Amino acid sequence: MKDPIAWAGRMWNHSPQMSQAMRDRGFVWPKLNSQDVADLMIYLRSLPALRSRSATFDMGEPELGRLVFERSCESCHSFGRGIGKEIDLLQRRAPQTVTGYIAAMWNHAEIMQVKAGRQFPKLDAEEMPDLIAFLFSQSYFFERGDAARGRRVFEDKNCARCHEQRRRETSAPDLTQSTELYSPITLTSAVWQHVPAMFEAMKRDGVSWPRFRGSEMADLIAYLNSRVIVRIAAPPAH
Repeated sequence: MKDPIAWAGRMWNHSPQMSQAMRDRGFVWPKLNSQDVADLMIYLRSLPALRSRSATFDMGEPELGRLVFERSCESCHSFGRGIGKEIDLLQRRAPQTVTGYIAAMWNHAEIMQVKAGRQFPKLDAEEMPDLIAFLFSQSYFFERGDAARGRRVFEDKNCARCHEQRRRETSAPDLTQSTELYSPITLTSAVWQHVPAMFEAMKRDGVSWPRFRGSEMADLIAYLNSRVIVRIAAPPAH
């Protein structure tokens, strides 16, 4: 047990067998918190068989973790309002530490046993670190906004001027046609790419460059996501 996250991955994969063994013996699935995991790690490290081994800690890659999340978690979970999703992770208090995420994954394993059954998602050795890195980064960058306030931001910052009222003149993209939820990262990327065109259009029209404060950007993202269009693919032709 050199790496606590790798240990958590093995525990996750082993949880179906553990769950069955606990039921056979009449045990209740133990719930852990961040401190419990930290204490357990210290205890296990004190055992003679593990004491001589050097401890390691390798954080995963968030982008690779996103792929794990999309494959194994996204059918039920989302960050922000998700179409057809059961759980918006932004509505829940995110763990503040890595041991907190390990505890959360452990506590969630029992629920997954019931819901997924034989479809319980197994994770490769490197996937748990990547998944936790992704979850940590999402909780760090995302802030839950208010769509009603975001609509006022959209109007007050003159976003509606170019993207709705004068869209044909400015050639600004129609934001109501998006089919994917916006995030701070995707919105920042889109704005960065369009800065030159936006700057010239605003300069020509005498509109000052908008500045955002406090939760205004989170509110704006919430408003834009409230207008996302749900498109259902047509059934294949027979």
